[in-house]
Amino acid sequence: MRSKTDSQLLDRRRGVTSPPAQPQECVVYRRVSSKEQENEGWSLDSQLREAQNWAERNSYKLVGDYIESRSAKEAGRPEFARMMVFLAEHPGVFILTEKTDRLLRNRKDDVLLDQLNISVYFLREGRWKKADSRSHDRLVHRFKVMIAENYSENLSEEIRKGLCEKVQQGIYPTHAPLGYLNVAEPGTKRKSIAVDPIRGPIVRQLLLEYASGTHSIKTLTALARQLGLTTKKGNPVHKSGLEDILKNPAYCGIIRWNGQNHVGVHEPLINEATWLTIQDVLTVRSTSRGRYGAKSIAYRGLLRCMCGHQMSGEVKKGKYIYYHCTGAHKCDRPFVREEVFDDHFHSLLEGLDMPEFIFNELCLDLRAQYVEQRAVDSARLTALQGQLTRAKHRRDRLYDDYADGILTREEHDEKKRLLSDEMRSIEAQTAETSREENRSYDEAVEILELAKTAHTRFKSASPDEKRQIVSAMLSNCKFDGEKVVSDLHMPFDLMLTVSQQRIGAGLENGKSVDWWR
Repeated sequence: MRSKTDSQLLDRRRGVTSPPAQPQECVVYRRVSSKEQENEGWSLDSQLREAQNWAERNSYKLVGDYIESRSAKEAGRPEFARMMVFLAEHPGVFILTEKTDRLLRNRKDDVLLDQLNISVYFLREGRWKKADSRSHDRLVHRFKVMIAENYSENLSEEIRKGLCEKVQQGIYPTHAPLGYLNVAEPGTKRKSIAVDPIRGPIVRQLLLEYASGTHSIKTLTALARQLGLTTKKGNPVHKSGLEDILKNPAYCGIIRWNGQNHVGVHEPLINEATWLTIQDVLTVRSTSRGRYGAKSIAYRGLLRCMCGHQMSGEVKKGKYIYYHCTGAHKCDRPFVREEVFDDHFHSLLEGLDMPEFIFNELCLDLRAQYVEQRAVDSARLTALQGQLTRAKHRRDRLYDDYADGILTREEHDEKKRLLSDEMRSIEAQTAETSREENRSYDEAVEILELAKTAHTRFKSASPDEKRQIVSAMLSNCKFDGEKVVSDLHMPFDLMLTVSQQRIGAGLENGKSVDWWR
């Protein structure tokens, strides 16, 4: 569904089919991922200097400069939106930016650029994104957007790894549950949780009251309000909030993370026996839930009926899998065998075609992008090492200043603590930069391999493997009673279109590059 902002931008651009062949004006888009990076300034300055030099050499006029200091993973960046409004009102003006991942790390913003018919020139990559670009160039661009999006997802994975490491050390990894506070450990930036001196005793009393079996959730909520328990924002605690407290094992010293329990180092409000008693009381009020059978169902959660409701899979006679609409108002579509969907997905994937020379060309392009990123990382590591060396020298001089009477003991300890924090932060950034290695390149090549071999792998795949392939390449799968209607993720959609055009032109066996262009 198109957002209100997107619709307004399209209305302003109405009637404009393409930018002038030789645009004379452009805007610069510069981005860093955080306020801290913006304050450093060097990256933003280098982006502007590079854009100004290019525009001057090519006789273009800069008419706007948009600076963003936030991640491009999600749509909704304020400066990006402001730039889109300006470009919608000034047809023919194009965007000048450093490289793909500075401008785009999500597909929605890339689609918006296409809808508004906005051209982009990527300085480091030396390439244009235009409405009249060749099919091959559009495919390369979409892969670059996908790789940039994949990088953000990798970063999220690294954050999750850090949280898992905290859990392994017994440290509560996220925001403290009600009754606890996130506090910094003395002399470090690392945070753990400690009992909230105000809310902690109230939460303990509520837990003990419920364990006694004399309260329902409703009466416990009334007691919580009577005792003055509020959320961290100062609002009254509702029934759902009390249920979360009763089910959270953190209150007995256990951290539940990714479905597993870990012993925490924080102070428990109640003992484990009391918490188990609370679970027994809750169980009396709950009903048992049915479980799926042992047989794996390939398309569970991936299919919808045309009426909009989910299609659920069921095993019949111990070996046959049928899907049916789960709508409250039964539609007249019958149960469907899983083989029907197998045939549809295999036929669709069989239509994808990536010739070997295109695969090799894209791999070379990805390798060049990877080498460039490694050069940037190397420069970053050198800069971090210099910062670490200077911090160590300043720390070593502190004792001399203290011995000479320049600093008091308290001043010496405080400065030493601040420098130690700074050094730990630099070491963490160094470790994060060093961890990337070949991951981004290898995963990009895996995406290309999937595009080449999906249909052959799908034919002999297990149900779980089929599910992975369909999830990676398709979305919005709907069954209308006779056939499945589905969308291909980019860039696989472009591959299918180009392959169909090739077959239509009678080039299905040709090796010329002309059909692709």
